[in-house]
Amino acid sequence: MLSLKLPKQLPKYVKLQDINLAIELAYGFLSARYGWKFNNVLLMFQWNVTRSRYYRNKWRRDLPPTACIHIDPRVALYAMKTLGEYHQVTNTGYLPAIATAIVHELTHHVQHEEDRSRGELETTRNELDFLRLNFPEWYSRIM
Repeated sequence: MLSLKLPKQLPKYVKLQDINLAIELAYGFLSARYGWKFNNVLLMFQWNVTRSRYYRNKWRRDLPPTACIHIDPRVALYAMKTLGEYHQVTNTGYLPAIATAIVHELTHHVQHEEDRSRGELETTRNELDFLRLNFPEWYSRIM
């Protein structure tokens, strides 16, 4: 299972079971898509950051790859044509937004591990496919 790091206090509207379900849904989607286990990735949840991000410490290889997940009730998707600006930011609630952020950041992990192109196209496709399969009502509103 993934390693987790949670803040000492979650925002009052966030439920721990939503974070657990978000992890389960994102993990299931990506495992089915790539056949990966993601055992070596640290998921770090924070509410006081501006966005989610994936990073590796190139000077400390003993540290695990880390996906910092922003606890936010909004899904922000890149525009498929430009991939440099957000196409849409939608207030979906915490469960879909956190799960989609996990899918996005763990897709970057797959890109790095498999030496794939490291752009936002694959991450955005995965986010849209994930929403279509798991949250069709939000997918239809976004599309």
